[in-house]
Amino acid sequence: MSQASFDDEELFTEATADIQSEIEESLTAATTALPSHADIVEHDAETVVAALELVEETIDPDTAEAAVADVKKTFLLGQRADAFDSEYATETETTISELEETVATLEAIASASEELREALAGYSVDVQSASAAASSDEESEEPVESTADDAASDEADEEAQESAADEQLEVTDTSGDS
Repeated sequence: MSQASFDDEELFTEATADIQSEIEESLTAATTALPSHADIVEHDAETVVAALELVEETIDPDTAEAAVADVKKTFLLGQRADAFDSEYATETETTISELEETVATLEAIASASEELREALAGYSVDVQSASAAASSDEESEEPVESTADDAASDEADEEAQESAADEQLEVTDTSGDS
C-alpha cells in the first residue's frame, strides 16, 4: 500500500492544475454562451422589426456575462495565489478581456436593436396618424379648379426640390488629386 504524499509543492501543483482546469471549463462555458455571428446576422424574417426581435432573442448578455464572471473569479483566485506562470496568466487575461469586450458589444447590439425596433413601431403609428389626418383633410377640402399657371408653378416647385436633392447627394473629391 502506497503512502499518500502531503508535500506542499505537490499539493500546490495539483491545486494549480485544478484551478487551470476550472478556468478552461469556465472559458468554454463563456464561449458557448456567446451567439455566433450567423446567429445574430442571418435570419429569415420578413420584416425589419421581426429581424430585430430575433436578434434580441438570440443575444443573452446576462448568461455570457455570468460565465465571464465565473472565469474571472477563478482566474483571480489562482493569480492571487501566484499559481500561474506569466505566459498562462497573460494569455488568460487577454482571453478574459476579449470576452468582456464581446459581452459589451452584445449588450450594445441588444440595446440598439431594442431602440430601433421601438422607433420603427413608433414610426408606424406616426405614419398611420399622418395618413389618417391627410385623408380627412382631403375629404374636407372643396375641389379647386386647376389652372395652367398652377400647373407651371407646381412643375417649377418640383424642379427646385429635385435640384436641391441633387445638390445634397453630390460628393466632392477632397483627396487633393487634381
